[in-house]
Amino acid sequence: MDKVVSGSVEAQGERYDLAVKVINPDDGKAVLTWNTEASGKADVLNAVGRLAAKVRGALGDRTLDESGLKNEETFTAASLDAAHAYVQAQELQWAGKYDEAIAEYLKAVQLDPTLGRAYAGLGAVSSSLGKRDEAEKYYKQAIEHIDRMTEREKYRTRAGYYLLGHDVRKGTDELEALIKQFPADSSALSNLALASFFPSRLAESSGTRQACLGNLSEECPTEEQRRPLFDVRRRFRYGGA
Repeated sequence: MDKVVSGSVEAQGERYDLAVKVINPDDGKAVLTWNTEASGKADVLNAVGRLAAKVRGALGDRTLDESGLKNEETFTAASLDAAHAYVQAQELQWAGKYDEAIAEYLKAVQLDPTLGRAYAGLGAVSSSLGKRDEAEKYYKQAIEHIDRMTEREKYRTRAGYYLLGHDVRKGTDELEALIKQFPADSSALSNLALASFFPSRLAESSGTRQACLGNLSEECPTEEQRRPLFDVRRRFRYGGA
């Protein structure tokens, strides 16, 4: 174990005090001790982003300059309740409980109408259910709010939109760019493998699938989870609904 990270959030009336500590387990010395304050519930996510930036710096991440830290680290939900609904929807989606996932995604966008990734989630679930028109509608809404997303979220959203049937080449380009920056992104690796099932890219799918299995394989979707997404790709490829 290289470092131990601990943190706390304490309510102080309407405001919140947040603290984080990074400890070297070898000698018990603190590498970082840092506090920040959120002015209210709606500001907690921004405060968490500031903490995360400090932790990344303490752990040696130098990929962001000071001007880019806020946008890179801030979660794109405007409230804790919206963020919670979004996380719940993600878990339900991965569990294959699509109707329940849709309900949570809809709750998330009701709480935060600018939460682009929730619209993308609705698009992905609708796509898995074979509801092409609904998927198209939701992905377009996600694209409308893409400026509020992190770079990683932008790649995923554009890839989903293109792979829905607009431009498979652009979709795979987005996934490849995402993997270049985040090589262990199992979701991107899996989706790239699925996109490679198109005849023009079939030779690539085996190697990409092996990469998925070699990077956090426990997070790679199961065959049952992959099948609905592949079925949608297949219907588009052969001109189906």
